[in-house]
Amino acid sequence: MISFSFWPTLIIGVALGMTISLLLILNIPSFEQLITLTIYLVIWLIIAGIVSRALPKFFVAVLLLTVTTVGWAACPEGYKNNYKGECVPVASSQAKQIKKNSEPTKKDNKPRFNPYQNDLFFFESTKQDFTNPTIKIKIAERAHVPNLLIRSSGEIIAYFQWFPHGRKECNSKVHWYDSTGFVKSKNGQTWTAPRFISISEVPSNLTDKMGVPMDPSAIELKDGKIRLYFTIEDSIDPAKALAKIYSAISDDGQNFYFEPGTRFEVEGHDVRDPTIAYVANAYHLYIPQFRGNGMGYHALSDDGISFQRQDDVRLSSGKGDWLGGASSDGKSLYFFGSPNWVARTENGTNWKQAREHQLGPDPGIGFRGGRWVGLGWRPNPNHIEKPCPRRKQ
Repeated sequence: MISFSFWPTLIIGVALGMTISLLLILNIPSFEQLITLTIYLVIWLIIAGIVSRALPKFFVAVLLLTVTTVGWAACPEGYKNNYKGECVPVASSQAKQIKKNSEPTKKDNKPRFNPYQNDLFFFESTKQDFTNPTIKIKIAERAHVPNLLIRSSGEIIAYFQWFPHGRKECNSKVHWYDSTGFVKSKNGQTWTAPRFISISEVPSNLTDKMGVPMDPSAIELKDGKIRLYFTIEDSIDPAKALAKIYSAISDDGQNFYFEPGTRFEVEGHDVRDPTIAYVANAYHLYIPQFRGNGMGYHALSDDGISFQRQDDVRLSSGKGDWLGGASSDGKSLYFFGSPNWVARTENGTNWKQAREHQLGPDPGIGFRGGRWVGLGWRPNPNHIEKPCPRRKQ
């Protein structure tokens, strides 16, 4: 006959059993140790029941719930314990959910990989979507975040984040914070060897916390000089870093001089990976928001130095990021974004989505001699050596 204290006692036992089960599952590193400790726990419960002259309902509840829960945990991922104590497959929908929940989540739309585990390729195509390119050449190893500049002379310059590991390349930096590489070509077929650019007169307050210029985007000015826009973080810790956009000027495309002040910033927000374009007699700066919702920052300038923020640019699809490159075909300005979208504008402000491209995320883009030229990175897991250390010389 069940006494009045049966249910309170059972509830207390269930609560204790659940607590013990969770503590075991969360704190024991292997299944073998989990099973061993569970056996000891069962023995202890039986002894406690004998000492108390009976096996009360309290201990029964603790025992059953602990063994059941630990038994489930002791099975491999995608399996569970059945009533016979065997590990059997979980239903497919449950298995997918378990696997999904075990994967790390992303806080934003930024890709997860080591940037130095990529090689950079140059493509040329008669088609805007770059299907069946007529040229595909690897132009740099251990490179990422590319930008393509077509000069008025026809010369092609590719700027990119460069991560060499050899002592010769590491020691070739003019400044410890130089991290942008470049290669040149006159025809797209033959290219120079990668070299670092140098950016002189960068204020020490931008680099004393290990900040480095990165994420290059270049444009040729009317006088033939090259202005480079780039990101600098104010901390080496990604969780604390708050990036802004700066610029530097050069006569030869290799030796740059820092231009005072910031080109673009948003208070309290991380701003990085700029793309510069000139259309409708103005300089347009586009910066991704990394939310994957088709929104991007947009700023306008008459001189390329003082920018005023405009309304955010947006894609009608509501998907993608303004991470990539922009170029004109002589009629319209095109933006090649991430992951693979293309949009067109006549004034730099109102955009219409056109089609998709095959260059991959964050491409460099240009138009030369009636043909589209582009830069795209491709993963190379063979690059396992870590790049030049990020430290002051």
